[in-house]
Amino acid sequence: MKRTFLFFPFLFLSPAFLSLLPAQGLRFRDPIFARVQVRKDLVYGRSYNSLKKTWETLKLDLYQPIGDTHDSRPAMVIVHGGGFRSGDKATRSFRQLGTEFAKRGWVAISINYRLTRVSGAVTHKQIIDAMEDFKASVRWLRRYQKTYKVDPSRIACCGGSAGAITCLEGAYAKGEGKSGNAGYSSKVHAVCDFWGFLYDLKDMEKGEPPFFIVHGMKDPVVPYSHALDLVKRAKAVAVPYELHPVKGGGHGVWSAVFGTYWKDLHAFLWEHLRLDQLAGLKGPGTATSPGTLLLQGAGLAKDLRILFTSPGTGNRNLGSLGFFLLDPRSLVLLAASPLPSIPRQPLFSDRYPVPAGLKGMTLHFQDLRFLPTGLRSLSNRVTVRF
Repeated sequence: MKRTFLFFPFLFLSPAFLSLLPAQGLRFRDPIFARVQVRKDLVYGRSYNSLKKTWETLKLDLYQPIGDTHDSRPAMVIVHGGGFRSGDKATRSFRQLGTEFAKRGWVAISINYRLTRVSGAVTHKQIIDAMEDFKASVRWLRRYQKTYKVDPSRIACCGGSAGAITCLEGAYAKGEGKSGNAGYSSKVHAVCDFWGFLYDLKDMEKGEPPFFIVHGMKDPVVPYSHALDLVKRAKAVAVPYELHPVKGGGHGVWSAVFGTYWKDLHAFLWEHLRLDQLAGLKGPGTATSPGTLLLQGAGLAKDLRILFTSPGTGNRNLGSLGFFLLDPRSLVLLAASPLPSIPRQPLFSDRYPVPAGLKGMTLHFQDLRFLPTGLRSLSNRVTVRF
């Protein structure tokens, strides 16, 4: 017999009932750790450098927050630029990326890779060499995921110029190479492309990782048209993307990355890596009846939040709809309300009246957002005992 659970009648909240949390840190979005540990020159692989005619040891720098006890963290692979002939993992902008992600609770690695160009135009072979080393670094993360508390289902990458080209190639092009850590997946789940391009646009196919672009519209090195070509291909194969052009910007517009589009970048990663499921937002644990229930979460601007409750838990895979963490057989809609348009990724804190008669009950709550392309959770499942 189908079970129906009644809590209290449907309630659609007016904006007056919606209040933002006071200023506080949100894991994976805000810098909640003051100090970062950097472990330099960890070996992640070995490859043959055709320019130097010798085997090369591949190294990375590892960035982690000091004092973090979280056992499941997203990871960011950072790839420096330099036209495949110069550059280093410890260049200022890439150190800044590693530090900023680690302060937010991420594990970040900044990698060196084979530099096989002296002068002249970049060749496909040089891009492939860098891509193979990049993929070895992603496999290294999965090889040591328990050691560094990495969630293997939430690995992203970012790079500038040649580093962005390497990231795009690593995300979409086929081939693994033999640079190290065989037997592990090199899949990434999101790409942050800072003024790069994809060598063969046909390599991008339906179902592959979303990407985030920052690109100067007056870039004399990697023309802005490359960004538009990426977007055109993404539309054709239904790959999610965000394009952020920098009007009048040239090559290497780091001020736009760390300034204008920094919050957009973290909102993009939050959404597509489903970081809400790791962030640890919680309810009160216990509540009184009658009384008031406080629930917290985070979403994106203008999300229509839909709050459900259930006496049972689920975690059921609903295919294109994603995952329900509640028991869908006994779901009850409690409230719906939009998040404000500013800021782009707001925290929310809502209070709900609790009727009498719920003593001794255990209920589970979750905020969800239904989209044409599927479902996104805006809060973890919260278990409350009355």
